[in-house]
Amino acid sequence: MRKNIPTGLNYSDLGLEIPFSEVSRRFEETEYGQNLKNNVRWEPMKTAAVSNSEWRKLLGADVDNFHHMALTDGLTRVFLDKISHEGLSEVDLEVLRLTAKTHDWAEGHPKVGDIPYDKKTNQDEDLEQVILAQMLAKYLPEDACSNDPRVPKVLATIFDRESKLWNMFHIIEIIGYVRTGLNAFERRHRYDGEQHERLTFMGKKVVANHLGVVFDNSTQYPVLGRYLQAKKPLCERIIADTKEGDFRKFAPNKEEACLIALEEVRQKFAKLGEF
Repeated sequence: MRKNIPTGLNYSDLGLEIPFSEVSRRFEETEYGQNLKNNVRWEPMKTAAVSNSEWRKLLGADVDNFHHMALTDGLTRVFLDKISHEGLSEVDLEVLRLTAKTHDWAEGHPKVGDIPYDKKTNQDEDLEQVILAQMLAKYLPEDACSNDPRVPKVLATIFDRESKLWNMFHIIEIIGYVRTGLNAFERRHRYDGEQHERLTFMGKKVVANHLGVVFDNSTQYPVLGRYLQAKKPLCERIIADTKEGDFRKFAPNKEEACLIALEEVRQKFAKLGEF
């Protein structure tokens, strides 16, 4: 039987409910939350001539370091609404939403910051995990009082690839990356020169780096297959627009790997069946 998607944390043993909006509010009012509000994501793809405000208007909430988490939560709710809940407990659903709401909190700390996905080292990830654990303990102190705490499950969902929920949240994050990259490619016509090139590269990069994961999980989650079908025309345009040398400027050490990955995605689209 499908479960209702939770709107907050229900600590039944404590007789306590905390809405997810309250969790976000607590962090937003901190200096770390305010730091995130001043930052943007995908910054290496933005030229100096484009202000942070203009960047947000161009690509939306996902490139705002603070509101990215709300968008990820929205993707999480849509994903959970479209899949079977078999094997997922009510606590699992809470943990996935709490993970979406908090997964980038540590990036508001000056020791962590927003490091691009493909440049993050194991040491970076270890530090991020330590800082995030400290923040969750500080801004969600009720959790430690429960016999079924969610915070350890959140940390496992983000950092432990062997955990029950890691792959599911990873897919949701990947969809977020793909969504923004495809939007960038479609809106590249608004700029000339260097900024046009960078927006074009964003689209080609997400197709090369991330669509394989979506394909690999589309059998288990048919909603991903339907997503791929909807995005097939745009992705095929991106692939057809790609030529040797396109990755040399922005990913010089990964050019060959990206071109190979794009060809693999092209072949997968050619074989894409009905979902």
